[in-house]
Amino acid sequence: MRDRWAQEHPDTLAAAACAPIGRAAAFIEDEANRDEVAAIARRARPHRRRPEVIRRTLDGRMKVAPDGTVRVSDRYLLVGRKGAARPDPAQAAWLYAQMVRWGQAPLSDEMLAAAKAVFRPTSTTRRS
Repeated sequence: MRDRWAQEHPDTLAAAACAPIGRAAAFIEDEANRDEVAAIARRARPHRRRPEVIRRTLDGRMKVAPDGTVRVSDRYLLVGRKGAARPDPAQAAWLYAQMVRWGQAPLSDEMLAAAKAVFRPTSTTRRS
């Protein structure tokens, strides 16, 4: 959405941005829903990953060796925990840096500022 509209409609923006993202993140983070989330992810790209690989990823269990050795980390995939779903300008800067790194965008102070301006945590932190 355009910045002007966002500035003119902050409550609508907050409701539109927070509610679906927050509910989706909570659903994905709930271990009781992991099989369903894995099935949904599998349907989105059926040729890419087996459901058990998706489930293992959701659970933070990384296969780290050909013999099947697994490392477990609750920080492997953060969807809604620890502020992961909150739009943070630092995340925008990291994404922009990756685009520069892989030749998808030129390095520019203006483009970095534009990327950081898109991720505005203040527009989505309104409490009902």
